[in-house]
Amino acid sequence: MHEQDAVADDGWRIHSRHLPPPTRGDLARRGAKITGVFARRLAPVAARQLRRKGSSPRADVPFARPLRLAFEDLGGTFVKFGQLVASSPGLFGAELSEEFRSCLDTGPAVPAEQIRSLVEDDLGRSIEDAFAWFDPIPVGRASIAVVHRARLHDGRDVAVKVLRPGVDRSVATDLSLMEPLFELLSRATGAQLAGATLQQLDGLRTQIGEELDLRNEARALTLFGALIAASGFTALVVPEPVLSLS
Repeated sequence: MHEQDAVADDGWRIHSRHLPPPTRGDLARRGAKITGVFARRLAPVAARQLRRKGSSPRADVPFARPLRLAFEDLGGTFVKFGQLVASSPGLFGAELSEEFRSCLDTGPAVPAEQIRSLVEDDLGRSIEDAFAWFDPIPVGRASIAVVHRARLHDGRDVAVKVLRPGVDRSVATDLSLMEPLFELLSRATGAQLAGATLQQLDGLRTQIGEELDLRNEARALTLFGALIAASGFTALVVPEPVLSLS
């Protein structure tokens, strides 16, 4: 995916992070894992559907749970797509969206030493220099980032959002493999989920590219904080980015 910038009417620029092209090795290793996971999760239900006398194998709901489990097994971009399914009942149907709700807040923990290394590399200083306290246990674990509680030396409590290590390369690899995968699933099962997911793939590329550039989130917080302050809504609070530590 090429880096693209979109400019809103107010001149606020949205950045889309450039994703590195996956290597042949990346594609081969990830492709083998995807193939194995989908075969393990979907083959039994597909076989049962085909054996059902006088019925079509083109039902969606029997495939919902194994697809959701496959997405969670694969993590990363697949969980992000699962979040899209969970939050779009009008597009995917209520039953499918309900099945995928577990994708809305799921993801493996990142070892504390890796988080320390990532934060220190990005900020160019030690954790102790940047924060008076930094909780090694994440308070949030999403598909592309984790969030840790921390406290600044001036006493302010903050949330530190850290991209998962190597997430840009893994996303690029997954996006390159998703299109042929969902085309195959759509042809083989006729499931609405596979077809609708295939149609949403381009939008997912743009969305993830923007989410991987955390400048967009910082600017959104700044913008909405200013709008709320100007409107006088004292009951609403927007977190304020600490740009010197971002």
